[in-house]
Amino acid sequence: MKLIAHRGASLLRPENSLDSLQHAADLGADVVECDIRLTCDGVPVVFHDPDLLRLTGRPLRVADASEAEIRSALEQAGRSLLTLPDLLTAFTGPADLLLHLKVSPPPALLTHLETSTAGIICGVSDLAALDVLRACLPPEQILAFVGHWNAIGTFSAHGAGIVRLWENWLTEITPDQVHEAEHRPVWIMANRNGSMDGCPESLELFRHLHADGVLLNDIAMAIEWKNQDQTRV
Repeated sequence: MKLIAHRGASLLRPENSLDSLQHAADLGADVVECDIRLTCDGVPVVFHDPDLLRLTGRPLRVADASEAEIRSALEQAGRSLLTLPDLLTAFTGPADLLLHLKVSPPPALLTHLETSTAGIICGVSDLAALDVLRACLPPEQILAFVGHWNAIGTFSAHGAGIVRLWENWLTEITPDQVHEAEHRPVWIMANRNGSMDGCPESLELFRHLHADGVLLNDIAMAIEWKNQDQTRV
């Protein structure tokens, strides 16, 4: 079962920073997840929220601001801005990168994906973005962030090669059902009791249900769990 670090080692380092992403890889994550948005001047940046309110106190929207404006606002709040080109240049692995595309990928972003030497998986939540990605990526490099489990078949038909389920969906659909119906690997997003940190109990459940991967915040805990499990075997 792959361990996917949600926004990097986000409990140990600033979320979506190069430090956070590289630290998760160094700890032993199989895949490191981050979020991609576009600035108003067309720069793909590693940023989760649609605006800067949570991290800076300013309601500045990423899509309405330039790279320079966002960088300045973050620096004033003691944070830094990471662009996708800088990430692809500086990230040394060995983990793959999961880029959660918060916008439909424009040609400039696709160019970065096609020329990168890093192992890349792209996550999308709408079919239009999926169709664009399929022009340059094979199914095994596309993850479907479906909004409801009943959309899995549609996303699979459009070429998504990996399916994301939420932990709280597991009473309605299981990884084995997806395996049987769609022949796709299934990654589960931890959210027990509303927390995406994850816990050993959830990891045991996911393994029992034959999940192929898990996304969670507490990557250090998950790696320790995996190492202890291998020791017991």
